[in-house]
Parts: sequence; C-alpha cells; structure tokens
Amino acid sequence: MTINKQIQEKFRQNDFVLELKPEERYFYMYLITNTITTLCGIYRFSIKLAELETGLAPEVIEKHLRTFESYGKVIVSKATKEIMIVNWFKHNFKGNKRTIASINNELKDVKDKEFLKQLYDICVQRQYPVEDLFKGIIIASTDKEESKIVGQALPAEAQPQEKPVEEALQGGFKKEKEPVKMLFTKLEEASPAPSAKKRKQKTKEDIEVEGIDITFEDDEGQPFIGTAVASWSFVDVNSA
Repeated sequence: MTINKQIQEKFRQNDFVLELKPEERYFYMYLITNTITTLCGIYRFSIKLAELETGLAPEVIEKHLRTFESYGKVIVSKATKEIMIVNWFKHNFKGNKRTIASINNELKDVKDKEFLKQLYDICVQRQYPVEDLFKGIIIASTDKEESKIVGQALPAEAQPQEKPVEEALQGGFKKEKEPVKMLFTKLEEASPAPSAKKRKQKTKEDIEVEGIDITFEDDEGQPFIGTAVASWSFVDVNSA
C-alpha cells in the first residue's frame, strides 16, 4: 500500500519558512515528511536513517535539531530518542473516527510521557476530542495535579461511595421502629365466644305449682313476666 504525505501550498509562503536558510528549510521539510513520521507527530528519530535519507552529516543533523528546538518547532528526547513536532496537529489533524483511533494506538507506544502531557495540553487548548485521542493513556503528573488515565472511570477507592442506609442511620440518627400490627392472635390468648346455649342459660327459676306467675331471668338480668296457663300437682309415688 502506497502512503502519500501532502504538503500544503501555503507551507513555503509561511513567514517562519521564508526566513529559514535553504538547508534549514530542506531539513524542516524532511522532519515532517520522512518515512517514519506518524499521525500523532511523535516518532522515534534515527540520526543514522536521517543521514542516509538526507545525505547530511550526523553533526549537521544534530545542529539542525538543536536549532529547531530553539525555535520551538520540535522537542527532542535524548532518553527515548523520540522527537515531537510541536505544531503537527495544527496542520495535519483530521477528526474522523478512523484517524482518531489510529492516533490513539500510536500514542500508546510513545515512551516519553512528557510528550504525552504537552500534546494533551495542546489538544485541550484547541478543543480536540481528548477523551478519544488519549483514551486509556496515562498522563504524566505535574506539581499541581496527579496522574490520570483518560477515558476511564476512577478506581473504586477514589470514587465517592454512598453509605448504606443502615450505616447512615447508625452514624446520624436512629430510625424509629414502626409498630408491628398483629393480624392474628393466638387461640389460647383469644377469649372464646360464648356458645348459643350459654347465652340464653337460665339463671333463676321459680316455679310455683299452685301460684299465678312463672318468672325467668336471662343473661342480662331482665325478668320475663307472664301468666300461667296451666298448673300441675305432683304426688310422691313411694308414699302412696
């Protein structure tokens, strides 16, 4: 697959480029178009490869690197042998999903974490989608803020946890117990309903055989008064 790298027409008309010397202009164009450049603008720079591709001596290449670093156009990491084109996103950023995913994969391979921090600040300033560009990438800490992983939730211990209701009640106030409603009572505790026979039991009975009235009293103590309609005489059979 052939990879083409384009240069804007206005590149040569840029005020900065117009003031460069011919060799500096040539080397600067090499930095942004060589075979190992990336979509994120950070890549591992090989002086040996640059020597072969440009025909410049190693000491000349190192001199140009220091020159452009003083111009603020590139940053060189001697520890990781990486180089960062500062204004790369300004002229080459594309916001489609495929490009953003490719940039994210490239940034995960960057060794110098300070480069990631500087590029992250540039993207925030230009309002680029940093959550997608730096998803899952650790951003180096500074004096004022801690390191963070972009696009991921905070660890469990860092997330605010809500106290269970029972603990909150114990710590603050106690919840009053609601009265328990007894739907059923024990049979032995419930008083048995009086039977029909006991409700109408006679409590007093006076029968006068030769008299006129017969009197009964019910449970409520109210007498029933009536007139005798018959009389009986009882004879002791044993005495007869």
